[in-house]
Amino acid sequence: MRKGERKRQLLGHARALLTADGLSAVTLERVAVAAGVTPGVVGRYFDGPPSLVRAVLADVLPALLPVPEPAAEGEAGDDPQGRLQRLLEGYFSTARGEPEGLRVVLRALVEAADHETRVQLRDGLQAAAEPLAELIREGQQAGVFRRSLDADAAAGELLRALLGYALVGPLDLPLPAADNPTQPVEYLLHGLLKTDV
Repeated sequence: MRKGERKRQLLGHARALLTADGLSAVTLERVAVAAGVTPGVVGRYFDGPPSLVRAVLADVLPALLPVPEPAAEGEAGDDPQGRLQRLLEGYFSTARGEPEGLRVVLRALVEAADHETRVQLRDGLQAAAEPLAELIREGQQAGVFRRSLDADAAAGELLRALLGYALVGPLDLPLPAADNPTQPVEYLLHGLLKTDV
């Protein structure tokens, strides 16, 4: 197996262990058993469990919360509210359709004890909040969103709502959004808008 393929294989096994059994399950030995190799092979790619977990997070975070492409000048529907709505709908769609990646992030948020992993999580979530905050600022300048809101704090609240949605999603609670997949986004945007629409 090529070096890149082996690393992807090991990351896949580490991700599966993390999702199923938590951070404590991500050891060089358990990943080696899952991959059918020796712990020494895993050790060639990763220094230890924290480095494995950080590699899984580095793989998962950008796919879960991708940075949006900037709207082209004059593009139809390039208003900040519409762009923010589409971005949030994409995030919530990911939470409904790709819950494993979000479960990895949620488990790491709850279980990570080492400083480097916590910093990586914080930085990854802050990076995901930046485009949300920028769209909120654009909307404030355009007079669509309330100017009294702190755009960075509002973006953080939007991300917390997404993580909460992902956390309770597997419970199949009878939420109003079950028959209207855009409803969570509508509720979130309502708090930003200057007037009801």
